[in-house]
Amino acid sequence: MTRVGTRERAAFVLLFAMVLPFSTSASPDAPKRVLIVHSFARDAAPYASVATTFRSELTKQLAAPVIFDEIDLHADRHDAESSQAVIAFLNARFAKQPPDVIVALAPPAAQLFITHRDQLFPSVPRLLMGEERIVRKLVAGPNDVIVFPQVGLHEFIEGALHVRPDTQRVAVVLGAAALDQYWADALQREFEQYAGRLDVLWLHGQPFDEIVQAVAALPPNTLILYSTLTVDSRGVVFEGENALAALRAITPVPIFGVVEDELGRGIVGGVLASERSAAIILADTVRSMLTGSLAYAREVVVPSTPPTYDWRELEHWGIDESLLPAGSVVRFRPPSVWEQHRLTILAVVAVIAVQAVLIVLLLLQRLRRRRAEAEVMRMSARLISAHEEERRRLAGELHDDFSQRLARLAIDASQLGSHADSDAATARTMRDELIRISEDVHDLSYRLHPSIVDDLGLIAALRAECSRTARSSDIEVDVRVGDVPERIAPDVALCLFRVAQESLRNVVRHAHARSVAVSLERIGDALRLVASDDGKGFAQERRGGLGLSSMRERVRQLGGRLSVDSAPGRGTSVTASVPLAAGAQ
Repeated sequence: MTRVGTRERAAFVLLFAMVLPFSTSASPDAPKRVLIVHSFARDAAPYASVATTFRSELTKQLAAPVIFDEIDLHADRHDAESSQAVIAFLNARFAKQPPDVIVALAPPAAQLFITHRDQLFPSVPRLLMGEERIVRKLVAGPNDVIVFPQVGLHEFIEGALHVRPDTQRVAVVLGAAALDQYWADALQREFEQYAGRLDVLWLHGQPFDEIVQAVAALPPNTLILYSTLTVDSRGVVFEGENALAALRAITPVPIFGVVEDELGRGIVGGVLASERSAAIILADTVRSMLTGSLAYAREVVVPSTPPTYDWRELEHWGIDESLLPAGSVVRFRPPSVWEQHRLTILAVVAVIAVQAVLIVLLLLQRLRRRRAEAEVMRMSARLISAHEEERRRLAGELHDDFSQRLARLAIDASQLGSHADSDAATARTMRDELIRISEDVHDLSYRLHPSIVDDLGLIAALRAECSRTARSSDIEVDVRVGDVPERIAPDVALCLFRVAQESLRNVVRHAHARSVAVSLERIGDALRLVASDDGKGFAQERRGGLGLSSMRERVRQLGGRLSVDSAPGRGTSVTASVPLAAGAQ
């Protein structure tokens, strides 16, 4: 790069001064002028980020418009002659209207304004920003404010060693710009106190590809201290954090940086200098200067971040969080399931809670319904038992009382006929009628309660009922009895008999059938009774009458099942299945 000589610089300054537009002195409502002096290139990190945020914040805080002037000293090419040229340039540039505030970023710019205080706007307030141990050595004037970050290079190094206590060597990675050399010199002074404890590998002022090769070959128990790398020794420029990203992709050891903007881009973390905090403090201080509301403090400290780390880097390098300083902040940790889906979880829990309440209410309702059904069943069983008992009593009375009395009348009528020939016909008629009444009473008694079931058992009662039906109608009744136990519980026998009796009665009354088949057989632990006819049948949609309901209830009381299969023109089949052990319940 061709260096500009002193004469050329002087000619440039004079030419610039000649073409400056004439202006009047600033009025109270004129825009505020802020001069930002960069020690190095304007885009040199980390001060470029500070300047950008500072301009934005000051513009927001001030109601009046602000004019920002920025110059770069390029301290890497700075000497006594160039300093005089810069002084001449600034005095010419602001001859008509000096800046209202001067902000010097980094120690070289601060040193220029302190050394040449009398030549460079001695009455203009100035903010001098830089690393603490350097700017404090400067002899500031009465209008000067020193601004420095709380974290320094010593804290930077100690913070890295704290979380990597087994470190034996440190690789310092920097670029080849003047700012990088400035940091290299400052770090070399810091590392003097670690002589004999740490091996230091200096990777700065080299081509970037050589730095990459050296980083890739670093041995274990090493860490990298990374400050800035914006340009390498060949003049290759790296925008943003591209250099850091390239190093992170190949490094076998962790990288520690010093500024907050690098967190999340490849550094592990630590006590970091916050460019945003520095810019906000600068803007607030300059606003106070411009509005006359600041009693100038000699020093303004930019607080550092609490120890802050990247969770992803901690996990990648196996750094235990117990090694982190007390009060550390771990960022980029994946959110927990609760944090990520809190609203969804709360909604699901609410739905589940509502469902649980509804289920409990339904279960309680079901329990109450079952209790009510059980009570109904008990009442139904008691009613059927009472009904059957009453029928038994009435049948007994009809059989033992009325039948005997009618029989005696029949005998008396017979004797009457033998003594009076004239009344013989009347007596015979009365006798025959009494006999028929006796038979009808006997039949009614049998229907009320078939004592034959108690006396001779189910099979005999079933055959008798079928014979009686066949005699009293034109229907052919076929009875088939399979392998049936000799002893059947009375309740089971009576239930199946009543089903057969009701089925035969329905056939006679409604079926218009020619034949009916009744079968009784044992199926496993149950008795099955089937009554099938070839009558006209009926539609299944029709609800059964009282007789069918009575059959269903009798069978259900014994834990059995009753089914009716019928269709118009296909006859009807009634099947009742009752457990043999039901009578013992």
